[in-house]
Amino acid sequence: TASGNDAMDGQRGDSLEGETTGGKGEKGIKTIMDAAKKTAEEMEKKKTKEAEAASPTSKEVKAVGIEKGKDGLRVISMEAIRREIWLNSGAIKAKRLMKKFDVTNKHPDRQALFKQIVMELCTMKKDADGNKLVLKQHYAKSG
Repeated sequence: TASGNDAMDGQRGDSLEGETTGGKGEKGIKTIMDAAKKTAEEMEKKKTKEAEAASPTSKEVKAVGIEKGKDGLRVISMEAIRREIWLNSGAIKAKRLMKKFDVTNKHPDRQALFKQIVMELCTMKKDADGNKLVLKQHYAKSG
């Protein structure tokens, strides 16, 4: 049994010696290093792709200012009206808001759309100044 253990120790010693002296172990380290370099390159490529995807040129940027249509009049949308009322502390006179969006009897289609959106967004509140449109609580948040 002693000679059997010596033979086992010899096998273990050979494998350890190969790793430290440049035999099979050196090839293993090279493959690990190559794999690490490859992974680092892939991660770098992934980061650049993510950075390109996050750039404002590739994504649609939400309009912040006043949007005008082809006819030169201000675009009537739920977000535009909500934002305008929100900027006026959540309440604005109906007449003033209609002037901002150029809603008149000359454009009945604009008037109908405006009325529909305002009925969804606001409640009418009687004030000393007159009738005010007040944003409903659900729409009063800035985001």
